[in-house]
Amino acid sequence: NEVGVDLNRCISYAHTSSVLQFVCGLGPRKATHLVKYFKQNNLQLENRTFLVVTYNMGKCVFSNSAGFIKINTDAMKQSDSYIEILDSTRIHPEAYDWARKMAVDALDIEESSEMEPSAALEQIFQNSERLKDLDLDAFAVELKNTMYGDQSITLYDIRAELTHRYKDVRIRYEPPTPEDLFHFITKETPATFHLGKLIQCQVFDFARKLPTPSQLEAA
Repeated sequence: NEVGVDLNRCISYAHTSSVLQFVCGLGPRKATHLVKYFKQNNLQLENRTFLVVTYNMGKCVFSNSAGFIKINTDAMKQSDSYIEILDSTRIHPEAYDWARKMAVDALDIEESSEMEPSAALEQIFQNSERLKDLDLDAFAVELKNTMYGDQSITLYDIRAELTHRYKDVRIRYEPPTPEDLFHFITKETPATFHLGKLIQCQVFDFARKLPTPSQLEAA
């Protein structure tokens, strides 16, 4: 869910399809049936709307999974079907209108302009710095006054997604230090085993070593 799953890649490369079951709302059975349906009908997922209109995905399942099913819209430019550029983001379809409005407002496009919102989104993806000037708190108040509730967190998430689509926010892996390995093996923590801590131990043997001549002279 953090980085999304490209369904078309799962269809083309069977060894990657196992991750689809971990998408929120799917699970092993639904994920297997989804891939099987597209393979049997020799189809590709060109937009998320297809999942509801043609595949007949349930409302609850679609609501839970839509934002995490990723579509590479750049690879679909030659398609005759309608391509929604926001399908290449983690933005939920229910919030597409808000994302379009944010793109239009960020570019200061007048209402009388003939520019399509999709074209505005294309420009925003190329120059996301324009989004920093948006007053999202005022937008959140406007939505709250129109009975949408408090959507401030959603709006900030949309701006982050428009700035960097499917950015991996997970912490980069770092190998454990010798101290970490010690704590992993002994199950001790810095709180239970530290400098000055009194411990009980059992002595099994002594390592004996004859002193060197220089050590004897210095004794």
